[in-house]
Amino acid sequence: MKRIILILSVLFSICSSSAKAESLLDKDGNYWKEMRFEKLYFLAGFITGSCFVAEDNIDSFTEGAPKLAETLRGQGWNEAVKIRNDRLKKYKIMDIKVGQLSQGLDKFYSDYRNQRIKIQQAVYVVAREIRGAPSEEITAITEMLRASPDGFFGGFHVDYIDKFGKKQSATFPF
Repeated sequence: MKRIILILSVLFSICSSSAKAESLLDKDGNYWKEMRFEKLYFLAGFITGSCFVAEDNIDSFTEGAPKLAETLRGQGWNEAVKIRNDRLKKYKIMDIKVGQLSQGLDKFYSDYRNQRIKIQQAVYVVAREIRGAPSEEITAITEMLRASPDGFFGGFHVDYIDKFGKKQSATFPF
């Protein structure tokens, strides 16, 4: 009997520890809807982490040896670094309040079709919407994310027709 209890204890321990080790990258709308008070802490950590990563990588190619970088890469190097830095700055979402982002995600995930979209992708869809992106652009990006069962962890381009009937192109996440 003691042996059975020991085996069951070990199995329970293994199962519960593997559940805790699940990646945050796998969290989607179902996980978001299950959270209650944790949402604000989750988003505060997400915003802080994204800003840290962006800041840590901005200008990293030009620090320390700018003349060497210029010599090795030619005149186009500085422009490439500027473009890269501008893209990284867009990942910083400190200008959006945690409560506003939480409300936006609640609204986004209230549509059952968005449940499988990963939280880290939904954050940037909602951020775009908060910053005033056209609704046609938001719809096109959301539909593209819905079509991918595993989500996009790189970027993509999507074409859409704006409210004036003109063809536009958007990149995601930025």
